[in-house]
Amino acid sequence: WAVVAVASASTWLLEAACYWAIGVGFGLSLSPVVFLAVCGAANLTVAVPSTSGSIGPYEYLVVVVVTAFGLGITESTATAYAFGVHAFVLIPVTLVGVLLLWRRDLDLGDLARVESVEAPREMKVAP
Repeated sequence: WAVVAVASASTWLLEAACYWAIGVGFGLSLSPVVFLAVCGAANLTVAVPSTSGSIGPYEYLVVVVVTAFGLGITESTATAYAFGVHAFVLIPVTLVGVLLLWRRDLDLGDLARVESVEAPREMKVAP
């Protein structure tokens, strides 16, 4: 479990560092802890029913956290940051997915088609 804990903590810290680097680009001078909170809030949006990529709830929670903890940061700056960081997180993953589909000679229609799999008629249970 220690390996999993270290891997998980490393992933969270790396992602929060990306949020921090983008924040610096937007002129945000927030504590690293706030960027970790922004990262956590943004990742919670996958639990909210939404569009693909959580467009909407993601930006909303990022703006809420940034404006709550960032003294003097305007809502418009926080919104621009939210869209910028979301694009940074979402676009590369989407492009890699499209590239992998292309390499496997698949398209989005192929993903939508589901072949039915017939369950075995007889199940053997070990004694």
